[in-house]
Parts: sequence; structure tokens; C-alpha cells
Amino acid sequence: MYIRSNAYFDLDLSKIIAHLDTNKKVTPFKKQKEDLSVIGRELLEALQYTKTFVCPSAAEALRTNEDLTALILFAVIHSSQHIEQSTELMSSMTALKLVFKELHRYDNTYQRHASHWGQLVLLLSPLITAASKFGNYFSTAQMFFNGTIFARVQGDGHLDNCYVKDTEVQYRDDSD
Repeated sequence: MYIRSNAYFDLDLSKIIAHLDTNKKVTPFKKQKEDLSVIGRELLEALQYTKTFVCPSAAEALRTNEDLTALILFAVIHSSQHIEQSTELMSSMTALKLVFKELHRYDNTYQRHASHWGQLVLLLSPLITAASKFGNYFSTAQMFFNGTIFARVQGDGHLDNCYVKDTEVQYRDDSD
């Protein structure tokens, strides 16, 4: 599935399972193909949702860098509603309001229609849903790949320790 000329998602579940298969030790919890198919389905669902709902909406709503700035601003404001109020947060929100005013001034200068703001706000919902779907995928994958290179790289955050040897990803353990 091509979402753009240079971005391709393979939606074949068997290929996704083959990509996820690390041939690592199998514990009783890990029924290799069944577990990989669950992980593959979650990834497939997230990719399909992104292609079907997020990409078309984003292509329509995100036309300029200012649009992306406004979307990020809306996302930050939306996510900060769930955080306890503090003086640091309030000062940050004041700064965000200044950015918002600047964006409003930009829109007035270039006489952009106010409904465009609505498109950006409505884009938040599919973005949040897609993020949730990818979060489910990563949680399930983390559970399955616990103790493998996937978990080690994700856990320590050091991608510098990864390298490719004979077309296989290796992990250099600096503690040896």
C-alpha cells in the first residue's frame, strides 16, 4: 500500500509475521506464529487506520508549516487538559497563547477561511486514535519480544549499539 510515492506499507499479514519473527527462544507463553499473528494484526490495523482516516484528513488540512504548527499547538493544549495545573504549566500555556495569536494574525494576513481551523481540530481525533492503535501494537510487541533485541534497544534507548552483520541486526553489549 503506497501512501505517497516514497512511503510504502506492506499489508500482507504473512509478510508482517515473517518480518517480526526473530527466531529467538520460544517460551510456553509464546506460541510463535499465533503470537506473531496477533502482533501483525495490530500493526496492520494501525497502518490501515492511518491510511484510511489520518492520511486523507492530513493531506487536506496540513497545507503549510503554519498548519502543522497549529495542529501541534492544538495537540499540546488538548493533552495538557489532563495534567494537574501548576505555575510552570500556566507559564507554558501563556507562551502557547502567544503562538496561537501569531497564527491567527497569519491567517488574517493571508485571508484564510476560518473553517480551516476546524479541519485542524477535527484532525486531532483520528491522530489520537492512530496513536492509541500504534501504542497497543508496541505494548503487545514489547510483551512478546521481552528479552530480545527489540526490548533491549527500546529499554536503554541506545540505537548506537545496534549494527547489521550478515543482513542480521546485532546488538553490541557494552557491559561485556
